[in-house]
Amino acid sequence: MVKQAMGKEKLGILLILIGGLFLNLSGNNWGLPARWHPDEHFASDAIGIAWNKDRQAFLTASLYVKTLSSGQFIYHAWAERAGIVPASFEDIQELARYSVRPGHELDAQYVTFSYRLARSLSAIFAAATVVMTYWLGVRLANQRAGLLAAMLLTVSMGFMNLAHFATYDMFTIFFITATVYWSVQIVENGRSQTYLFSALFAALAASGKAIGYLAIWVLLMAHLLRVLDGRFTNWRQLFMWRSHKRVGLSLICLLLGYLLFNPIWLLEPQTAIAFLQTVVGYVFNGVDPVNQGAQNFAPRSNWVVGFFNLAETLGWPLFALMSLGFVWALWQAILKKQHTLIVILTWVISYGLFMGTSSLPMIAARHMVPQFPFLAVFSAMMLLAKWQQLKRWPKWRMAVLTIGIISYSLLFTAVASTMFRSDSRYAAADWLANNLANEGAILVSGSPSVRSYFPTIPFAAADRLLPSRNEEDWQLIAEKAPRYIVMSSIYYGRFYAWPTASPQATQFHNQLFSGQLPYKLVAQFPA
Repeated sequence: MVKQAMGKEKLGILLILIGGLFLNLSGNNWGLPARWHPDEHFASDAIGIAWNKDRQAFLTASLYVKTLSSGQFIYHAWAERAGIVPASFEDIQELARYSVRPGHELDAQYVTFSYRLARSLSAIFAAATVVMTYWLGVRLANQRAGLLAAMLLTVSMGFMNLAHFATYDMFTIFFITATVYWSVQIVENGRSQTYLFSALFAALAASGKAIGYLAIWVLLMAHLLRVLDGRFTNWRQLFMWRSHKRVGLSLICLLLGYLLFNPIWLLEPQTAIAFLQTVVGYVFNGVDPVNQGAQNFAPRSNWVVGFFNLAETLGWPLFALMSLGFVWALWQAILKKQHTLIVILTWVISYGLFMGTSSLPMIAARHMVPQFPFLAVFSAMMLLAKWQQLKRWPKWRMAVLTIGIISYSLLFTAVASTMFRSDSRYAAADWLANNLANEGAILVSGSPSVRSYFPTIPFAAADRLLPSRNEEDWQLIAEKAPRYIVMSSIYYGRFYAWPTASPQATQFHNQLFSGQLPYKLVAQFPA
C-alpha cells in the first residue's frame, strides 16, 4: 500500500514536470529574430563567442554565458556544415538591432534557433527548480507537500514567464534552491557531503548572478544552527575548531569551485577586482563607484513597489496564499523552533532586504521570482497542516479552495502572458513607422533590445545609442539638436534614484520635460 502511494506521488511530480516543460517551451520563439527581453543580450554574447571562436572571451565570461556558449559552439559547427551560417557576424548584429529586411532570411534562421536554444535552457532549469522544490517539500513535510509546492510554483505567472527567456534568472534560481535544499540537510544531519553539496551549489549560484552571493550566507546560517544544536545555549561550541572543521573545508571547496567557474580571477584579476569593488560598494556601502560615488540605496518606495509587484506577478489569490504561508513559516520557526524553516527564511528575508535597498529605481516583477520556490513550500506546508486540523469545516472545501487557486493561477498566467506581448514598445514602433519614417535627425535612448522594437527607419549620422547616465551623450543631444528624441521611461526614471551621478543629464532631463527646451511631447505610450 505504501509503495503504491509512493508510485502515485512520483507519477504526480512527473506529470507536473511534463506539463511545466510543455508550458515553458510553448511560444519560446516569441519576438524572434529581432525582438527579445531586455536582458537576453547574453544570448548575443554567446553567439559572438561561438562565431569568433574567442577562447579568451569564453574563459572570462560569466558561468551563464559559458553554458550558453557551449551549446552555441555545437550549433554553430552544425550550421557551418549545413551551410546556413550568415555571411558575416556584422549581419547578425545588424539583424539583432533592427528588424528583418529582405535578404536577411538566412540570418533570421540562425539567430532564431540560437535564441530558442538559449531560451530552452531556461525552461530546463525551470523544470529542475520545480523538482528541487518538490524534494524540499518532501524533506520538510511529506510527498503531498512537495507535490503541492511544485504545482504552485509551476503555475505562478512570474516563474513561468521567466522560463521563456534567455536570462540568467532561472539559471541562478535553480542553484539557489539547491543550496537551500542541502543547507536544510546540514541542520538535520551535519554530514560532510551535505556541506560539500551546499558549498558547490553556492559557488554555482554566486557564479550566475550577484544575488547568488547571498546563498553563502544561507550555508553559514545552517552551520551556525547545527553548531548550536538548535538550542542557542551551546555558545562554547562556537570557539572550538572541531565544530567548524566541516564548514571550513566546505568554504575552501566553495572558493576553489568559484575560481574554477570564474577563471577571470586568474586570467584578468584587475577586471575581477574592479567588479568585486562594485558589488561590495552596492551591498555594504550603498555606493556605486562606477558612477562618481552615487548613492546606491533607492527610495523607500522600493519596498512598496516590490510588494505590489509580487502581488501583480502571482495574482492576488496566490499572493494571499503565499503571504499567509510566509507568516505561518515565521510563526513555526520562532515559536516552535523549527530550525529547518529558519534556514529557508534566511534566504527569503535576506533577499527581501537586499532588494528593498537595491540600486534599481524600481523593483521589476522578475526580481521577486527567486523567492517563489520557498514561498510555494511554505504555502503547501501550511495548507496541509490546516487540512489535518480541520474538524468543523469539511475538508472537501479546502480541496476546492486549493484547486480553485491553482486553476486561477494557471488562467492568470495564460492571460497575463498574452497581455505581456502587447508591449508599449510595439505601439511606439508603429507610431515611428507612420510618423517619422522620413525623418533623419532622431536620437534613441535605451538598450539594443529597446531599439530592436523600432522599425527600420533611415537614422541620420546623429543617431546614437544613449546610455542612461553618460554625460557626453546628453551633451550630444544639446549640440546636435535632433528633431525628435525617443526615450525609454526606465532610463530617465533612474535620474530620481541617482540625482548626483549625472548632474548635467539630470538638469537636461528636467529642462526637457518642463518645457524649457524647444521640444514638446508629441506621443506617449504607457506600459
